[in-house]
Amino acid sequence: MAVTSAQTATVKPATSGAYLAASALYNAGFRGWALIIMTAIAGRESNWVPTRVNSTDPAGGSYGLLQINGSHNPDGGVATPSWASQILQPQQNADYAFSLAGGNSLSNLGPWALSSSPQSGVVPSPTVSGYSIAPYLAQAAVAAQQVTLLKPAPASQIANSSSWPGTAGATAAEEASLPADVQSAILDASQVAGGGCSGQPNIFSALGVTFTRCEAKGLLGGLAIGGGGALMITGLALIIVAAGKGKGPLAPVVQSAQGVASVAGWAKGLFSSGAATPAVP
Repeated sequence: MAVTSAQTATVKPATSGAYLAASALYNAGFRGWALIIMTAIAGRESNWVPTRVNSTDPAGGSYGLLQINGSHNPDGGVATPSWASQILQPQQNADYAFSLAGGNSLSNLGPWALSSSPQSGVVPSPTVSGYSIAPYLAQAAVAAQQVTLLKPAPASQIANSSSWPGTAGATAAEEASLPADVQSAILDASQVAGGGCSGQPNIFSALGVTFTRCEAKGLLGGLAIGGGGALMITGLALIIVAAGKGKGPLAPVVQSAQGVASVAGWAKGLFSSGAATPAVP
């Protein structure tokens, strides 16, 4: 169910590292799909811990939420104590990432070993093995949705990097509340990262059968096709039956076709209403 503007005054998201990272990235200028992708990148780079430092990287190391490398220091191209102290501030780190990534076009994701300029709904592919952002997409998408609907965290909370909480991951209800196209992108990215349908976790059980993510997605597509065909048969049968005032050999077809359509509607409802409980990728 969508959050209305009247609810935003009283509803507050649970504070998490992902939500605070998305808040800083939102303030920097990221919106929509770009906000989700950059929040996921921050998860992969630092696990949404703004004080993270990798001193073994070249040019004096990489720093903060997005692990900005010292080579991006305009004063000498190497990390210095003064530059590092500034880039470790969450909002400055996010601001620099907005410039480095090419804004919402994401035309330069090379520094994070990802393909650049992904279309909306398309997860950028890693250019280095093991650098997929798929494991972080669900929580990033939930955080981006919270920031967009309920507004970012206060600047003072973002700045207090030492008190950022850990992130436990998106709940099933939170992931089920995401738009359908975002859920589909997460499923696709998880399938690629996990090595196909055989590597996917269980998603839900129905009628004693447990489905994986890929199987559930295929089932929904198949039932949708079946439901469409059933509706066509229903329409044809209704015309014939109506002409015969409810009599004739095709009258039972109406009931059976409506039954198939109801099954397809039930399956679709599992996904759209959140009755299914997707696992975190």
